[in-house]
Order: sequence, then structure tokens, then C-alpha cells
Amino acid sequence: MGRPPNLERKDELLDAVVDELQRSGFIANSLRSLAHKLGVTPNALLYHFGSKAALYSDAFSLMRSREVKRLTDSILSKPVIDFEQVIDSAWSEFSNPRMRGSTLSFFEVWVTSFREPENYREFLDHVVSDWISMAMLAKENLGLDDLELQGLATVVLGALRGMMLDLLTCGDEAIPRTDVAIQHLKLLARTLKRTANDD
Repeated sequence: MGRPPNLERKDELLDAVVDELQRSGFIANSLRSLAHKLGVTPNALLYHFGSKAALYSDAFSLMRSREVKRLTDSILSKPVIDFEQVIDSAWSEFSNPRMRGSTLSFFEVWVTSFREPENYREFLDHVVSDWISMAMLAKENLGLDDLELQGLATVVLGALRGMMLDLLTCGDEAIPRTDVAIQHLKLLARTLKRTANDD
């Protein structure tokens, strides 16, 4: 029987893989090129993770959990959890120039997961549900029932991801119009809140 992988070393490699994918994207890195950048052999990565798909799945699970924690911590740091603050926190994270590589990787993996759902099941299971869960933190303040809030969260998520693609496509020239778009999304949230309170 072969020696089991060193879990501490595996975690170190996973952190390094996440850092590299956030810099250069998913498609740009073959297993060989990724190993070269990390200063290890492709076989070392396969030894610890089993396959390229398993490596990338683990990497994006870690990226997702870190992003969710940052967003949730930001939302919960406010004295009152308001849906407009949820939008602001999400867009602050998604539009950060330092996250462009991560955003590129996110969309690359999303497309890949449609072709290989068996290898990216965890990614697909969380790519929408994590956002819905964060939006539900604002339920009490917003005054909408669960389905209405989930519907609003779906509209906002679609808009945010469209604007993420806009930033990737057009760069900083997209910022003025995406900033205005964020204000429209917050206005929608305010309008729905006011309507719910009137009822």
C-alpha cells in the first residue's frame, strides 16, 4: 500500500493553487503548467489530489468558502441587516480589481461544470444557493416572504453576474454604468420593502 498523502502539505499546495488560479485563471493552466508555477511535478499534484478535476474542484470549493465568509462577515458586521447592504457588500467583493482573476476563473469553471457536472457537483450545488442564503439574512428587515425574497435575490444575482462579465469584457470603462446599475438594484429593493410595509 502506498504512503497516504500528507494533509498539511496538501493544504499548502491547495492554497498555492488557489492563489495561482486567482492570478491567471482556470483555462490558462494545464496540470503541467500549474505544477511548474508551483515548483512541483504534475505527479506530486496527482498524488495529493487524485486527478486534475479533483484538484480544481477542491480549489474552487476553497475559493467559494472564503468568498462566502468574507461576504457573510461583511453583512453581519452591520448593526441592521438590510438588503441594500447585502447588494453593496456583494458588489464590493465582486468588483474589486484584485478579484478579476478569481472572477475569470469562476466563469471558466462554471462553463466547465456544465460539461462535467460529475466533477464539479459541489460547485454547482452552491453556485446559487450560497447567494440565496446570504440574501435571506435580510429577511426580517425587508419584510418579504421567503419566495419573494428568493425571487429578488435571483434578480440581483443575475444582474451582479452580468456586471461581472461587463467588467471582465470592458475593464474600468464599465465602472460608471455598473455603479448606476447598483443604484437601480438598491432602488428595486427599497421599493419592494416599502410595498411590503404598506401591505
